Amino acid sequence: MNFTPAQLEEIKARHDVVDYAARLVELQKIAGREWAGPCPKCGGTDRLHVHADGWWFCRTCHPKRSDVIGLEMLLTGASFPAACEALGAQLVPPKMERKAPALKAKAWRDSQWQDEAERITNTCALRLETSDGAQGRAYLAERGIDRVTAQRFIIGYSPTSPCWKDNAGTWHDGGPALVLPYLRRTGANLQAIRYRRLNPNEHRYSSLRGSEHTLFGVVQ
Repeated sequence: MNFTPAQLEEIKARHDVVDYAARLVELQKIAGREWAGPCPKCGGTDRLHVHADGWWFCRTCHPKRSDVIGLEMLLTGASFPAACEALGAQLVPPKMERKAPALKAKAWRDSQWQDEAERITNTCALRLETSDGAQGRAYLAERGIDRVTAQRFIIGYSPTSPCWKDNAGTWHDGGPALVLPYLRRTGANLQAIRYRRLNPNEHRYSSLRGSEHTLFGVVQ
């Protein structure tokens, strides 16, 4: 079956790419009109990005932006004509109201996340006081932060930190970093874990996945 340019635009208009992806995987909103989630083809946790403007990409298996027809081709292995025909046979009524995908509860509220964050906080705070934490203590001392203050805010040290991506899009292993826990007075004990890397050639900050930031040192 041959599709005219007008019919192709109709397919794209009537098959919302966010709704299409949300039927396959659980999405989380990461910006005003953008969602992310595991890629239905290669997995991960947030490799797939979809946007309400009609485009999507996968950081691993399809880094180039494409439309809903391209997503159908990726997932089914269909040719372009076959994907168009499959979607063309499933056109939804134009007046159907699009519902935003259900958003997942914030990760830091989960007890499993809390356990992991507490383990990281305690382990790294103890390490800062050992010979392994000398680089972290030296960095703090250069900035006028003594041990009493570091202990008060439970600042820690880790010899590694989360991977980070440079401006060219290349991922790198994270080096040594200070570990900064963000505390809460009520509900969950921790709301975020942030890593402040010490090597000047690395991006300064990364966070434990699932963190939500407030001002450091301000107990919520």
